[in-house]
Amino acid sequence: MSKLNTQNVNKNTNPRQHQDFDKVLKKTFARVYASLIHRLLGLDLSKTVKLPTTFSRTKEKRPDFAVKVSTEVKGDHIVHVEFQGRNDENMHKRQLGYYNDFYWEFDLPIVQYVIYMGIGKHTMTTSIIHESLQFSYKMIVLNEIDADLFLHSDNPHELILAILCHYDKKKAPDIIHQILDKLQKLARNERELHEFTTDLEILSGLRKLQSETKKQVDKMPITYDLTKDPRFIEGKLEGKLEGTIEGELKKARKAVINLLKNKILDIDQIAQVLEVPLDFIKKIQDELKKNPNLKA
Repeated sequence: MSKLNTQNVNKNTNPRQHQDFDKVLKKTFARVYASLIHRLLGLDLSKTVKLPTTFSRTKEKRPDFAVKVSTEVKGDHIVHVEFQGRNDENMHKRQLGYYNDFYWEFDLPIVQYVIYMGIGKHTMTTSIIHESLQFSYKMIVLNEIDADLFLHSDNPHELILAILCHYDKKKAPDIIHQILDKLQKLARNERELHEFTTDLEILSGLRKLQSETKKQVDKMPITYDLTKDPRFIEGKLEGKLEGTIEGELKKARKAVINLLKNKILDIDQIAQVLEVPLDFIKKIQDELKKNPNLKA
């Protein structure tokens, strides 16, 4: 955790602890989706139009990102990308549903990708072959892509993605050090550096490296006044910073509900990233089974 230069906040306060992982992940990818698609998919996005992901027909789960692409070879078509942190046995069904929605709304061909960011190999079905239907989508596994692809980037939001890529596990501390060292050079001010290191800590939870990341961030010479952080001003870090147990539990409950609904992490990963008890998560999971529309 970055060192906080404020007399109003206890030095042990960890504002990242209950950050909504899904929001951080989508914010990170939203800022770099164009370069990510170019780097990973080899597509020219010079004539790209961001598409809405809310359709006239109600969907329980919205698509992550979609753009309209124009190329000489394929002409106008849609590139749809989903970011997945764990295996989903229904991913092929979800993708088919998304394909149907995009085609219904825009009447254009769709190329679909799932970018898998989890640990180990993916086990998701990538095609559906029926007598009257042949459907498939493309799978990209980040842990099979060399970390150098992102380590050499001068875009901070791309740089932190190196933590999710392929490298020798023994070199993980060195990879984290390289990322943090470069982030310090790329950040324009301490507020930006605080934001980048926050995102890196959250993403590192997918690789069970959050403790190592926090340890290295703690050693960085950051004197950032948290009370001036826009997220603090907007009230997004209330609860723990207010010193109330009630606010802290409410914050954690909201984050757990969001993560369970979006199905990005399993309950063990949620417990590790948010640092909350498994029993707390299981109780909320049971509540969601009874009421899928449960809110915090």
